Amino acid sequence: MKPIKLIIDTDIGPDCDDAGALAVAHALQTRGQCRVEAVTHTTSSRYGAGCADAINRWYGRGDIPVGTLENAGFLTGPAYERYNRYVAEHYPNRYPDGRQVPGATAVLRQVLASGSDFVICAIGPLVNLSRLLDSKADSGSPLDGHQLVRATVRRLVVMGGGFAGPEWNFQMDPRAAAHVCRDWPTETWFSTFEIGATILTGRKWASPAGQNPVADAYRLHSPGGRMSWDLTAVWAAVMGPAPHFSLSEPGRMVVAPDGSSLWQCGMEAKQRCLIKHQPDELIQAALDKLLREP
Repeated sequence: MKPIKLIIDTDIGPDCDDAGALAVAHALQTRGQCRVEAVTHTTSSRYGAGCADAINRWYGRGDIPVGTLENAGFLTGPAYERYNRYVAEHYPNRYPDGRQVPGATAVLRQVLASGSDFVICAIGPLVNLSRLLDSKADSGSPLDGHQLVRATVRRLVVMGGGFAGPEWNFQMDPRAAAHVCRDWPTETWFSTFEIGATILTGRKWASPAGQNPVADAYRLHSPGGRMSWDLTAVWAAVMGPAPHFSLSEPGRMVVAPDGSSLWQCGMEAKQRCLIKHQPDELIQAALDKLLREP
């Protein structure tokens, strides 16, 4: 079986599970299960691209293309930079001060135009993917964004949505979330809030401070461990649902103006939700093992 061609769209900075999700992706690539083709950052924080690049480089993959949202003022400041600034400033990377980072839309279009059968895993607000859908043809591809996605993406896996009120990723940009959930043309799976909320990972790290950017992200943000929202999404994007999860019947995720979401079952759609299929302890052990693999 060929490795999954994985693109990760992350808001790395507000929560440390994004760093954990990147670690899981790199561990799965080392196992031969995937190849990370690009990482795009979906907030305006000047440290997000550098943080993602530093983690990629720590795993020996500093050549992975990285792009960032080209939009000022979206989720910036200390509350959203509890570890990404430290990682960007203390570990080698191409973008320590956030300057000259390629735009996310350009990176996504360039990578998608280079091949086909990509899986995109979105673990942040969906603004980059919304902009991708709206993008125009360019020198890299004569296709507009919607056509390019339909031609080159096998599946989208979204950490987003929930059944107990607005979920953060959708709530931060409800318009973008509604746009992607309504108009994305390929199969889409949702790892909703409830999937990762009771799976605590990243509690203990053997490496001392300053030697592992993912460990430092957890120490600075959640030294007692953190929920595994983004880790479960990356797992499903690469490995498929089994054995930890199964898939719901087809339906559609409908996003309200406040970011709350409603899952409508039985509609003719290409969307499904993950359903937890194993005890939290088993999933936690599997994810924690991946977190700590070099």
